[in-house]
Amino acid sequence: MSLDEQLLQQTNQPIPRTTNYVEGGINSQLRTKLKLHRGMSEAHQRQLVEWYLYNRTEEPKPPRNFL
Repeated sequence: MSLDEQLLQQTNQPIPRTTNYVEGGINSQLRTKLKLHRGMSEAHQRQLVEWYLYNRTEEPKPPRNFL
């Protein structure tokens, strides 16, 4: 059984053939945020990206648990 077939069997969802969702959905929004906040230091930009991606997880923990 191929990896694609195993994943389909486990999730009951087909595997997308392209990464268009990543390029058009997540990456473009990140690029826009970084462009709007281009005065931030590199460290702050990294924190912005980490925070954005963390908040897009399925079940993010409340900030008080890790700040």
